[in-house]
Formats: sequence, structure tokens, C-alpha cells
Amino acid sequence: MPSQKNIKQVEELKEELKDTIAAFVTDFKGLTVDEINTIRRRLEKANAKYKVVKNTLFKIAIKDTEYEQISDVLVGTNGVVFVKEDIVETAKVVADAAKDFENFSFKIGVVEGKVINENDLKALSSLPPREVLYAQLLSVLLGPIRGLVTVLSGVPRNFLYVLKAIEEKKGGN
Repeated sequence: MPSQKNIKQVEELKEELKDTIAAFVTDFKGLTVDEINTIRRRLEKANAKYKVVKNTLFKIAIKDTEYEQISDVLVGTNGVVFVKEDIVETAKVVADAAKDFENFSFKIGVVEGKVINENDLKALSSLPPREVLYAQLLSVLLGPIRGLVTVLSGVPRNFLYVLKAIEEKKGGN
């Protein structure tokens, strides 16, 4: 018979997963509490949460969800990063934490229903910030419009050049 404490923890994990757009499983074995809290603060700035989880409880929480496909990896000490908004920014924080803390490592993740590995995380973390991507997209979208305006404005401009040349040829100025 499961204890009330465990039932409550499973419910909290399920609730946390409801508004999560991605999850990263990490190994933190050997980190101090201060180091884990440092990682938590970094992730909070990226609007993500970091929780140390019991494997059996997390497996119960992810049952029948898109995250269930990673249950085989849930062995040893695991912390889960619950991504709430910006996957790229959170991936950067996790990748940086793995560089900064020797005992912190990325195990596996799920992004939009797809399992990602460490190479995928590195690729995600190397993407530019969302605002830069929006600016690049806007530039690409505006390029053809800018070209069209330039071409269309060339017709009246060239017409004016012709009129000016005719005026000068006739000695009007």
C-alpha cells in the first residue's frame, strides 16, 4: 500500500508535467546541495524547474504520457528539468551546468514527444536566442517585399530621369 507522502509526490510530478513542454533527465551524483541550488537558480532564470526525483515515483507519474519512453533510463540518482517556456535557453543552462560542474551530466530528454540525447542537447544549446531567430525570420520574410518595392520604385524613377534628360536636351535648363 503506497504511503500518502508518495501518492502526493506522484500527484505533484503529474501536475508539474502538465504545463511542461520538454523534460531533461540529469545525473547529479556527487554534487553538493549548494551546487544543486546554484543549478536550480540558473534554471529558474530560464523559467524551468529542477527537481530531484525518486525513480519509481517518477515512472508512475510519466506512465501513459509522452515521457514514458525514457523510463528505462531512470536508474541511479536523477534530477529532472521541467522546461516551461524556452527549450533553447534551458538547454543552454543544462549544457553550461554540465561544463561547470564535473558531477552533473545530461542523460536523456524528451522534446515535443521525441527523445533527445546529449548531442541533440548540444545542438539545441548552440542555437541563437528566440529573439535573434525571430529577427532572422523577419529579415527573410521582408527581403522579397523590399526587393519588390525597389523594383517598383525604379520604374517612376527611371521615367523621371528620361524626362530630365529630354528637358536638358531641349535646353530647358
